[in-house]
Amino acid sequence: MGKVGKILNAADKETAIANGIPLATVYKRIDRGWSVEEAISKPARPVAVERPRDEVGEFVPRDKLLGRGRSLRLPAAFDQELDLLIEASGKNQSDFLSDIIVEWLRKKAPM
Repeated sequence: MGKVGKILNAADKETAIANGIPLATVYKRIDRGWSVEEAISKPARPVAVERPRDEVGEFVPRDKLLGRGRSLRLPAAFDQELDLLIEASGKNQSDFLSDIIVEWLRKKAPM
């Protein structure tokens, strides 16, 4: 056991685990100069982006997730109505249109 492993007693380890902090994170924090109390009590940062995985559990390459970018033009008469629908959905323009197109394609030709 290294120098850092001897610092934590059983109660400190239980506190860290109860706080959802992995022991490896606690040891790294102490190694970087954190106090034991701070290392076992300050929550770990959440994962910034959860990357999608396939059935086996391997990461899916980003180019497999999205198709190519597309653009479209609508008659001006529909612009305002479309903007209102997008705003009401709470999605961004790209996600809103993608969802509608994917839904339509699934109805037309099931994948």
